[in-house]
Amino acid sequence: MLDREPEWAASVPWRSAFRNNLAGYLHRGMLSFEQACALPAEAESLMDTQPVG
Repeated sequence: MLDREPEWAASVPWRSAFRNNLAGYLHRGMLSFEQACALPAEAESLMDTQPVG
């Protein structure tokens, strides 16, 4: 998806929703603790964190 649409932007609350989803994946055993800890930094580096609007 990133290859097709390289320019992304989201409002600040995306971080909370993203972490909430990671917690669900962690709880269901779909991610390790290490993966769940590393993914927010990776996602943030991919997102354009400038305010939307």
